[in-house]
Amino acid sequence: MSANELSKRVLPLGLMFLFMMPLALQASTYYVRPDGGSASQCTGLSDAPYPGSGNNQACAFNHPYWALAPLGNNPTKFVGGDTLIIDGSNGAQYMMGYGAPNSGDTSICYANWPWDCFMRPIPSGPRPDQPTRILGKGWNNGCANPPQLWGNERPNTIINLNGSSNVEVQCLEVTDHSSCQLGGPSPCNRDNPPFGPWAVTGISASDSSNVLLKNLNIHGLYRGLHAGRLKDWTLEDVKIVANSFVGWDGDIGAYNSSNSGTLSFNRVKILYNGCGETYPDRKPYNCYSQDQGGYGDGLGTHQTGGYWIFNNVDFSHNVSDGLDLLYHNGNGSITIKRSRFEGNAGNQVKVNANTLIENSLLVGNCGYFKTQPFTYNPSTFNNCRAAGSTLAAGFAAGRTIEIRNSTITSNGDVVIMSSGDGCNGTEVLRSRNNIFLGGTEFNDGYDLSALYYASGRTGNGDGTCGSVPFDDDYSVIWNTKGNSAVCSGKPHSKCLDPKLIGPIVQYFTGDTYNLNLLSDSPAKDIALVIAGMSSLDYNSFDRGSVWDSGAFEYGSVPSVPSGGGSNLLPVCGNGKLESPEQCDDGNLNNGDGCNNLCVKEIALTPVCGNGKLEGTEQCDDGNLNNGDGCSSVCVKEAPVSVCGNGKLESGEQCDDGNLVSEDGCSASCQKEPPRTPVCGNRVVEPGETCDDGNTIDEDGCSSRCQIEPPTTKFVCGNGKREGSEQCDDGNLRDGDGCSHSCTIEYKSPPRKQPVIKKRVIRR
Repeated sequence: MSANELSKRVLPLGLMFLFMMPLALQASTYYVRPDGGSASQCTGLSDAPYPGSGNNQACAFNHPYWALAPLGNNPTKFVGGDTLIIDGSNGAQYMMGYGAPNSGDTSICYANWPWDCFMRPIPSGPRPDQPTRILGKGWNNGCANPPQLWGNERPNTIINLNGSSNVEVQCLEVTDHSSCQLGGPSPCNRDNPPFGPWAVTGISASDSSNVLLKNLNIHGLYRGLHAGRLKDWTLEDVKIVANSFVGWDGDIGAYNSSNSGTLSFNRVKILYNGCGETYPDRKPYNCYSQDQGGYGDGLGTHQTGGYWIFNNVDFSHNVSDGLDLLYHNGNGSITIKRSRFEGNAGNQVKVNANTLIENSLLVGNCGYFKTQPFTYNPSTFNNCRAAGSTLAAGFAAGRTIEIRNSTITSNGDVVIMSSGDGCNGTEVLRSRNNIFLGGTEFNDGYDLSALYYASGRTGNGDGTCGSVPFDDDYSVIWNTKGNSAVCSGKPHSKCLDPKLIGPIVQYFTGDTYNLNLLSDSPAKDIALVIAGMSSLDYNSFDRGSVWDSGAFEYGSVPSVPSGGGSNLLPVCGNGKLESPEQCDDGNLNNGDGCNNLCVKEIALTPVCGNGKLEGTEQCDDGNLNNGDGCSSVCVKEAPVSVCGNGKLESGEQCDDGNLVSEDGCSASCQKEPPRTPVCGNRVVEPGETCDDGNTIDEDGCSSRCQIEPPTTKFVCGNGKREGSEQCDDGNLRDGDGCSHSCTIEYKSPPRKQPVIKKRVIRR
């Protein structure tokens, strides 16, 4: 073969490899600004206003729908790998849904059913390093002015990530312009158009991978996110606040919502979900619980897998659970570091996989909503749902759940409760260097929280998971049930008051607590230095070479992360509550409840009877009466039992709401032994299946008060119509309309009608 022939063969092969190589994407960048134009007026490829005349001008679009329209025949330009930059200067807002520009296809956007009038799915980027991007202008410079996308006329979603992969969404505010709550105490109009300026969901996502959400504020909707079947998602500096039904709803279909890969949450705040949000002042209101028709998890999923990682997150004051991963299938793990879970009305954290929790705060003040002015009907609100245990841990064979250098408090039944099935004896709940602070159980009113309970398969300590051990050491444990015994077998743990700055009151009723150590805290210098674990505490404050137990090293202050971020030092007096501030009322005055260091002030002389818990008061119910649970000197009174009020109280074995004996519960509210049933007294008693007030057989209920099978026998003349009887008049006489055989008689034969023959005409 000649060299020339060889080159003819080699060249096509080389070209083939050239075409197989990934080529750089020729992507477009589109711009949106309020003074732009339509897609016919502007190309969208220039960040400039529409000049006022002409078509196909070098200017921006005036709405995102010109780039990414609702489905149907609405024209759209955006393709995978493109970038859309939306201007938020001067508070720019863009209405999303029916009535927005480029939503004219009435097969999709129609006044009588506008809920499907929403953005089509964001097209997937061609690969992870060439994502499709939706960005607020300034996304790369601190995101000072995020544009607002607000839903109008009840669209089902505002941002659509269904089937979208390799996507970035950054620097946006996603909300609506209504105070209504779909399905809540202040319901939205969903019956007659126009429906109003409200939307259902901020972001919908399914079958989506390699997605970054950053610097988003999703608030005031029904759901913040409705997302499942995700893989490799990252959230950074995202807020999901005051969405009236749920923050993140991970149930997009029973047993068809499982996630995989790594789901990473960094500096994410999920707060006050289950609460409505007033418009335009954005205050939580009408927080309603599951018993009142709500849901209210901060983040909850259906069955899921995946590696869930939470760093520097705050999931607090949601009306049910803060983080609910109890439906994790164990295929993956859960990691929680330097995070806060506080004041959620159910459990603060639920896990069901190999789990690591470290340098975190789990503050189980599950009765937080009881006294809040924004709680809907506090008398029926479900505080401390599922007994309010702070941490609920699910176990299966071989699982390890480890808690390190964290501070965990509780006003629920148990500080830590485990459950599960299928254990094999190798499971362990390991605790090192923690502070556990129990409190008065909210739903009980006088008992203390237990430290740990292995509830097993059914909640009664049964099954192989009912004996998962609590392996604790180097901890400080205080104010839990049986506190004097809980340190037994833990050579380095101490059952002592941890001496936190506080204040720590009987019920945790505020928004935050200073859980830093006092100088004489027994938690100082007792912790085990754990190899491979970061020495940075909750505030990213360096513990040095000798560690304290709990989430805070003594003297800890928040550090400023490199490059800035949400952990910047707080500014007292700016009206924003920032860790570790106890309060911030927007001024630096003293004597008004919050001092010039943003520490809560305690009245020097408490006033008993003013309805405020002050100083050394144990309670204050707003009066000076005795015998109502809080005495005239604001000291908690022991509960008084009242037999016959239908409430089971101390010393009572039962209370059926009456003082009648021989009904199972005596007049002194003690259980009575079972009585011998009396057949024929019209009361169905134990052992009886019926009681019709007699002891006659063959009437449906036998002489032994057992249900009889249907019978074909009947007695003519007993006044009861039975079996095949046509009648039964209580006698056996004939000629009275009902014969002696109980068949209907006629007094005179029926009159015969004449037969008229039709005349047949023959033709």
